[in-house]
Amino acid sequence: MRLIKLFLFILVIFSSFSYEKILKIDLPSHVPKEAARMSKLFCKVRYVPLETTEECLLSYIHVQKIQDYILAWDYNSCCLFSARDGRFVRRIGHIGDDPEAVYSFYENFYNPYDGLLYFLGVNGVQVKYGLDGKYAGKMKVPLCTSASPQIIAPLDSMTFCAFFANRSGQETKKIVLFDNNGNVKKEYPNNNFVKTNKYILDTADGLMYKYNDNLYFKEKFVDTVYQVNNNQLEAKYILNITPYSIPYQERFYRHKEAINTISIIENDVNIAFDYNKSGVNQLCIYNKHTDKSSYYLYENGIIDDINKFMPVRISTTCDDGTCLGVLNASDICDYIEKNGIPTNPNLNFTKTISSDDNPVVVFMEN
Repeated sequence: MRLIKLFLFILVIFSSFSYEKILKIDLPSHVPKEAARMSKLFCKVRYVPLETTEECLLSYIHVQKIQDYILAWDYNSCCLFSARDGRFVRRIGHIGDDPEAVYSFYENFYNPYDGLLYFLGVNGVQVKYGLDGKYAGKMKVPLCTSASPQIIAPLDSMTFCAFFANRSGQETKKIVLFDNNGNVKKEYPNNNFVKTNKYILDTADGLMYKYNDNLYFKEKFVDTVYQVNNNQLEAKYILNITPYSIPYQERFYRHKEAINTISIIENDVNIAFDYNKSGVNQLCIYNKHTDKSSYYLYENGIIDDINKFMPVRISTTCDDGTCLGVLNASDICDYIEKNGIPTNPNLNFTKTISSDDNPVVVFMEN
């Protein structure tokens, strides 16, 4: 009996040391009243108007920061600009039917390990271009039975990570790791199956981001955020959304009702994420130091209270913790018409901007 008690005591002690409690970030039961402000997340905000010429005219753009450049793209073209002053540098890639053509500019990513841009091609191929605008070849990627990966991101210098959305309810793969030649190195299975005759194509089905050179992944309808490693998916923290959302098994019939996380921002101080709850866009900021969460309205984006300027939505989170937003020139002109030209020297671009100009990229930095 004494030996049994001793064994149980040792087992309990060992378990207490080996078990790591996973952080859980809750949502509020109420709708926040305070608007989200940049000073809650960032120390510095700067504005970079993109040069406007016939060669680089863009509309409704997406952006990414790459080294000292801004990569900006829309449906028809992809352009490189200086991140310092917005000067146009060059166009990259083209859409067409020739061997070097890109199928779409929207699904692109930058690989810091080889310095190349990867664009969606056809038949499970990624088309590669250098920042110098030169074609650099192609890379095959693994496919599932229904589609190509929804997200691809470099895990390290030898490995890419691909996420396969569960569009039919019966997808067997969730995460696939593969090498530069498209050879599969490891598969992490999908364990959430749904019997349905529906097929859902949802561009917000999952997201990936990097923090401290580690790659993190979250799937829609699943609260856990995982760190992707070569040997495992490691649960890092939980966004406790399910109590206010719909069960995974009902995703094909009520997916529009789900609370969806659009983006996650993580740095040494905060974990922040935006979501829509009860028809209202909201922002949660969890402080790692105080272990407390704050909640804000995020209807029109995050207000620039540092420069006393208009709100902007965070559209891109960069690996170095910088966040980017985009303000269309016409929206800025409308704001100036109602509020006057700002006197802040950081906003001098508002004195000469016109509604037909290229957008302005907002850098939010720590």
